[in-house]
Amino acid sequence: LGVLIGLLLGWDKALVAIFFGFCIASVFIIILKVIKKVSRSSYIPLGPFMIFGMLTYILWGTELIEWYLNIFIR
Repeated sequence: LGVLIGLLLGWDKALVAIFFGFCIASVFIIILKVIKKVSRSSYIPLGPFMIFGMLTYILWGTELIEWYLNIFIR
């Protein structure tokens, strides 16, 4: 799936899109663990989060990168 995202976006943009997917998955999984919907041994597929990260990059990628860099550069 990562290779296909790379072919679609280019390797540099794909890395950012996959990072967005990992961040979205982390937040989602933490919320599910806090409300006790999943256990430590539960299987949660990463593919849908990678697709969501790619769509997030396509729709708001440049704005999110500028916002993130403005937080840490200033």
